[in-house]
Amino acid sequence: MKEKQNHPTPSPKAIGKLFDLDKKKKLEIKDDVNHPDHYTMGIEVTDFVASWEMDWFRGNILKYVVRCPFKNNPLKDLKKAKWYLDDLIERVEDGKYIL
Repeated sequence: MKEKQNHPTPSPKAIGKLFDLDKKKKLEIKDDVNHPDHYTMGIEVTDFVASWEMDWFRGNILKYVVRCPFKNNPLKDLKKAKWYLDDLIERVEDGKYIL
């Protein structure tokens, strides 16, 4: 049985050297997992949430509202935001959560 070989992923710098790219040009690799386009329009929502020291509930509400136009199903994300908001309101009304 053959052993699975792990091949290291070359760095962008190494790839640039392979193709002799101009040093002034930056090799940009799109990162759809950590920084998709709809996360990085001006300020990332997570950075905004952190700067306001928001709790998890308010951060999720904001995240879903802000990003919904850039997702496949904006209405679904608005409904998620509403669900989180309704849940937060209920917890505050019941005294289970203090803002």
